[in-house]
Amino acid sequence: MINNLKLYRANIRAHLGNPRPRRIDLPVQLIVSTGDRAVRPVVNAEAGHWVSDLTRTEISARHWSPISHPADLARHTAEFAARVGQRTS
Repeated sequence: MINNLKLYRANIRAHLGNPRPRRIDLPVQLIVSTGDRAVRPVVNAEAGHWVSDLTRTEISARHWSPISHPADLARHTAEFAARVGQRTS
């Protein structure tokens, strides 16, 4: 675990000051937990600049939404996958 943390820090520090612009041209769904105090809205504020096909979905949940709201996350993910699948078929 310590080695993984060191690797994470080394990669983040190297690119934090001068990130390379990398656009994503695949459909992406961003599920935002509106009550999350750890992941603030600023974290996702520029997602639209980097993702050409972004779907933003908000759920009324806190930080541990995968544990507290698994059915909501599953439903939104299935709906997103179905929409994307319809466009590509």
